[in-house]
Amino acid sequence: MLNIVDIFQNKTGASDADTEMYVEIATAKVLARTGRTETIDALLPFILDLALCQFYKNGNEGISSYGEGGVSESYKTEDEILSGVNKYRLLSAAVRAQETDEETES
Repeated sequence: MLNIVDIFQNKTGASDADTEMYVEIATAKVLARTGRTETIDALLPFILDLALCQFYKNGNEGISSYGEGGVSESYKTEDEILSGVNKYRLLSAAVRAQETDEETES
């Protein structure tokens, strides 16, 4: 299993607080897109990609690519990353069943 927090920090050098924030936001977006309440291993690479995308775009919101002095930079969009999770979406019947189970447990 991927340890997203360690990988994120190794790639970015971000503080613990920033790492936690970006990973939590990315996780929430992936879970919302899939209709799930818990992550599965297959979603971890998407969560990492989304967290990294958000981190690197910080301060450059709204820019999809940038070039200066012969150096160009382009960013993946959230929709490009999240389109990969569509195959892990739960059917609406499964989401309702999951909600019913949670209500029963409460």
